[in-house]
Amino acid sequence: MVENTVDANSTAVTQTTTMTTNTTATPVDTTAVPPETAAPADTTTTTTDHDRGFPWGVLGLVGLIGLLGARKARS
Repeated sequence: MVENTVDANSTAVTQTTTMTTNTTATPVDTTAVPPETAAPADTTTTTTDHDRGFPWGVLGLVGLIGLLGARKARS
């Protein structure tokens, strides 16, 4: 705590300083697990398979193979 006192008609300044020091340090917890390696909070969720629809990519590949295979043989 720092306290400055000045009288209105005086040039004298009185300063009071109180210093407190904390000599006890808090030890570092070396057994703590970082948050990115901790176990996930919700482990009871179940995954459900969703219907992904028709595989249009496979149909497109079959079509491309059909176009490439339609070459005429050399005679």
